[in-house]
Amino acid sequence: MAAVTAERVRTRVPVAGAEGLTPEATIINYEAMTISHLEVLGGTIAYAIHEPRADARGRPGPSACEPSVGSGAGGPAGERAPLVICSPAMGDVRDAYDPLARALCEAGCRVITADLRGHGDSSAAFRDYGDEATADDLIALIEEAGAGPAILIGASMSGAAAVIAAGRRPDLVAGVVLVCPFLRGSGSRTRDALMRAILGLALLRPWGPAVMRGYMAALWPGLPDARDRAARLVRLLRRPGRWAAFRATARTDHRVVEPWFEALACPALVVMGADDPDWKEPAAEAAWAAAAVSGSGEEASILMVSGAGHAPMLERPEAVGPGVVDFVRRAAGLAGEGGEQGRGAHAQGGTQRRSRGRAGGADHR
Repeated sequence: MAAVTAERVRTRVPVAGAEGLTPEATIINYEAMTISHLEVLGGTIAYAIHEPRADARGRPGPSACEPSVGSGAGGPAGERAPLVICSPAMGDVRDAYDPLARALCEAGCRVITADLRGHGDSSAAFRDYGDEATADDLIALIEEAGAGPAILIGASMSGAAAVIAAGRRPDLVAGVVLVCPFLRGSGSRTRDALMRAILGLALLRPWGPAVMRGYMAALWPGLPDARDRAARLVRLLRRPGRWAAFRATARTDHRVVEPWFEALACPALVVMGADDPDWKEPAAEAAWAAAAVSGSGEEASILMVSGAGHAPMLERPEAVGPGVVDFVRRAAGLAGEGGEQGRGAHAQGGTQRRSRGRAGGADHR
């Protein structure tokens, strides 16, 4: 069994260690946050547990994610908060999910936000990085929480990891939310290998950190402090051992997810920023991704977010939060007030629709 070290904090908390993400953060709607380190093969994964506020009778959160009255779920198991586990994009850290975690906690969910291997407060001496390794870590987090099945939310490369984890352990995953996911290569092995080689050269020191800082700043057109965030993330990656881990992660071949498409048996939601610069046609890529993960289950839904790039949950939280909360409710099999809202528009700038069969290949950069 993996070992865990934990620190429990309330209301006003340091959201990372001494090398941390921000000096302090006010956790407005959380009863408590627990910051822990999970020991897995080769190192430790840092994660924060965001607990929903309990009501006067000790039940989790407002009722949006609770079973409906009369469902027969009156005991402790019926009142258990749905578990949501969030994994960020390569180069990013767990606080990218803070606005979404807040919305989910307000809806009565228990949320875990984790750092990737070699990122944030996770250790950086792993032998393996990438989609499959991240899938291993997601499964380990669910098992450690002891509260599955969970809903997995994966951004960018973590989207592929979420699909792999759900395919490997369908008993542990009730649904997946794929945020601007990378789920395929270019269609050419030669081109993919060449692009990875070019990226590897671009990330070499001494110029690599500057290249990445400029690239990151352009990823989030809807984030006013995009340049400051990019600079902060690059500073975190320049700590001892981190840049080598980041370069190893960048060598990920996303084709490893393809065999798991047909194995995905849970509902899926694709969230895509309409202005995501990683795709020539973000809407077309979202349609392809939704069709790809609809192979053996119900048709995946798509939430397009206007005015957002590669981190819509951070750039447009008011548009993303309601749609994800509604999906989590349905994926967790919970009935209640407002469960069918948002099949059309979710908040400002968010439009949700169902995928229509398998899409053709959309070009991406």
